[in-house]
Amino acid sequence: MNYQHIRAFYAVAKEGTVSQAARRLGVSQPTLSQQIKALEERYQTHLFERSRRRLMLTETGRHLFSLSQRLMAAAQEIDEAFEQAVSLETGSLRIAADGPAHAASLLAEFRARYPHPSVAIQIGNARDVLEQVLAAQVDVAVVVDPPAIPGLHYLPLAPDPLEFVLPRGHRLAGLKQIPFTEVANETLIIRENRSRTRALVLAALESEGVEPRDMVEVSTREAIREVVARNVGISFFARSECAPDERLVSRPVAPIATPIVMTTFVVCHEDRKRLGILRAFLELSADYARHWAATQPPHVTLRR
Repeated sequence: MNYQHIRAFYAVAKEGTVSQAARRLGVSQPTLSQQIKALEERYQTHLFERSRRRLMLTETGRHLFSLSQRLMAAAQEIDEAFEQAVSLETGSLRIAADGPAHAASLLAEFRARYPHPSVAIQIGNARDVLEQVLAAQVDVAVVVDPPAIPGLHYLPLAPDPLEFVLPRGHRLAGLKQIPFTEVANETLIIRENRSRTRALVLAALESEGVEPRDMVEVSTREAIREVVARNVGISFFARSECAPDERLVSRPVAPIATPIVMTTFVVCHEDRKRLGILRAFLELSADYARHWAATQPPHVTLRR
């Protein structure tokens, strides 16, 4: 069996014309026609019925097309396996994220599994991160609650409830859960306008009919941490962002009508998700998501 002849037949059968199949394979039309002719002559059969506009499969051609679909799928998997093996030895991975917590954990796990590829990670706001994926400036994004965009692949990674962040000596620090209504008695330290955390907190305030005593806008998580530590006010962080800090404590929000939860996703181009190093990262991310889900309270569920 000549693989090139089978590939030529499959392309023509799928496209319906020799010209379109030739463009897809990057060969000339005469070359493709000769390969089809050689296949028919070798097995003394007709695979196509010629018409003015399209080539129609004969009964034998339809049977061969069904078999060749499986062969082409296997050939693609073999190509991808070789491509992945090479890329995991010599490739590179560009990651963008709108927060460091999950992205840093994924990076650490990826480096532990695959030490050879070079990896770069950059942090920005969610909108910029998605634009970088769409423009192919990065390979993959780790981003909270992204909008659905055609052509992108979304892997739910981790549901993250927001928690109160307080100075260690705060009057509420001794509670196991803090009523959301306590925000009315506090100065709320809040992120900038484009922040997803800010949007969720403001929506919850409106839904629960709660108004903070005062609000102070601070642009970064690191700066908010310092401002809260100096007793200026309280804030909200995603659970994954509540890193150990002897000056601060984090406490869950007591149940409210609409829990304040945001979900982190891994996002990449749909047509690249099975290729090489990116496929390995997505498989690792799926493992991470299963582990995260197993360690979360039962009421926290993935969305989308």
